[in-house]
Amino acid sequence: MKWPSKDKPYFDLKPTVIPDFFTESEYKGLYELIEKHNFNDDQLNAQMGYFARNVYIEEPYNQIMLDKINKIYPLNSDPDKHMFIYNRYTWKTGNPPVLKPHFDTMIDNGSITLTIILDTTLDWNIIAEDEEFEIKSNQAFLFSGTHHLHWRPKIEFGPDDYYDFFLVQFIDKNPVKLDDYYWGHMVKNRAEKSTEWWRQYESE
Repeated sequence: MKWPSKDKPYFDLKPTVIPDFFTESEYKGLYELIEKHNFNDDQLNAQMGYFARNVYIEEPYNQIMLDKINKIYPLNSDPDKHMFIYNRYTWKTGNPPVLKPHFDTMIDNGSITLTIILDTTLDWNIIAEDEEFEIKSNQAFLFSGTHHLHWRPKIEFGPDDYYDFFLVQFIDKNPVKLDDYYWGHMVKNRAEKSTEWWRQYESE
């Protein structure tokens, strides 16, 4: 399909794994920030098996992320609109962790997305635009959560397994509004991939 030119920058970004994202001290410091924001009000997504926590990021972390991204993709983002969310997938939600085909819908503008893998007890690949990527602790995955359909293979979590990652959304200073044309096609594409996912993992 042919997308409007305003959406082209997001599709021009090739999903990419960034290795060795933080130094050892930066990695430790990020967890300290996450704990600092432990207000016992984590959001529960029981259906998908994860907890989420909004985190206020202090410098130098914001700049570290921007510097890493700008080596790959030129960002012109609005710092006031950055979103930082800590996630933990675990059976302790009462349900098995799962990430089915989707696109990010928590914002109404196009976004560049950074998923940074933190502590985990197991590996869990990510798929974007039909390409599967192996991604491990202290590696980051750069893509557009609003424009690249993405999901993960279905894997088995044990009762004590967990998978931590840090989700960051970057919004451009001149954001692209997600219009009806965008929503119509992305919803259609999600439905098609969701059917394929169901046939592969849940039809038996």
